[in-house]
Amino acid sequence: MHLVSTAVPHVAVEEWEQKLKAEAHALIQQELTQEPGVSKPRTLSELQLLLDVAERIAPNRKKFIYHPMVLLVVVAVLVLVGMTCIRIQTTEIELSATMSGFDATLGRKYQLLRNNIEAASLTVTGASKLRLPDDAGRPLSLKPQGESGLTLMVNPEPEATMPSTTIKLRPFFLPANARFGLSVASARDLAIDIKHPEVLLQADFVGPVRLDALGFDSRSVLLNAAAGLSAWSGDDSRIDIQAAQTLDCIMCLPVPISHLAFDSTDEGFDGKERIVTPFSRIISGTLVLRDLGNKEVPLRLGTPVVLGIQDGELGPASIDSEGRISIVFHGNIDRLKIGSGNNTKNLMPSYLEWVAANQKLALIWGALAFIVALTISVWNWFRG
Repeated sequence: MHLVSTAVPHVAVEEWEQKLKAEAHALIQQELTQEPGVSKPRTLSELQLLLDVAERIAPNRKKFIYHPMVLLVVVAVLVLVGMTCIRIQTTEIELSATMSGFDATLGRKYQLLRNNIEAASLTVTGASKLRLPDDAGRPLSLKPQGESGLTLMVNPEPEATMPSTTIKLRPFFLPANARFGLSVASARDLAIDIKHPEVLLQADFVGPVRLDALGFDSRSVLLNAAAGLSAWSGDDSRIDIQAAQTLDCIMCLPVPISHLAFDSTDEGFDGKERIVTPFSRIISGTLVLRDLGNKEVPLRLGTPVVLGIQDGELGPASIDSEGRISIVFHGNIDRLKIGSGNNTKNLMPSYLEWVAANQKLALIWGALAFIVALTISVWNWFRG
């Protein structure tokens, strides 16, 4: 019998091993058919040699074929887990929602209100300075004595016999980086919070009006002639407006913003301590994830939403007849969470979701995987 050399060029490794096993099996069968006491030393030595060759070839085949495939599977699993757990740095969203209020920080100087708001009453709290007419109609400047600022209340004179009073708040400008808030209690009750000093507020009134100023030397002024007043905001001021008619456009033009929040708190006292309860002012809305193929996430009543804005634009904000503020926000964010406590959900897309939603990237990754598999196959063929 002629033994085949251990070097097997041009012959597949698996075929070579199978051939050796077949020859070894034939020799074993031949040995078993011999009569007892008769040995075949040459046949046994050939059998031993064949088995030794098979032992040397089997590990080589596993080294060249199985080991790279196992490594490839492990790497693929690790990459898949990493893409599932690691989230992208920024994502593009669009938010359309109705709410009872929000807070925002402006990216540039902006005019709040387009036209005068006709009010049944007007209150300015936390003013750093007031200029209003005295009993004779002459301008009078007031500054606060304490840190809480001045409070001004403008109301029609209830006992006046003259025609009804008209109070109008003029549009005013907020500087860049000013933080402000809008909140409504009804279609005619609006509150504007200003977190920036020296914002000039101006109002005009016609007819009998009572001006009550607190925080200086508490005075009340009754005027029957047309006049006006000026108020400068402090670090934390508030304007409460009871409108004479249904409010409409509050923010009438889009504006870049760097902060947007919908959370607020409700405070109460149970007889022993003050109880503060956080809540979301969102009533309803839809969150669109642009980088995930415009995936929509519905927002229900009271859904907490946390946004980390990198750059974005807040569209017009208006108040409908039911006393709800409607807004539209579009921009890039680096943080997006909904819910609170144990129910908080991070909606920033993972790299796997991002790739799956991007068809072009999916094609590129598929082509890359095919090229890698083809390369390994060709490499194994040449090594074999």
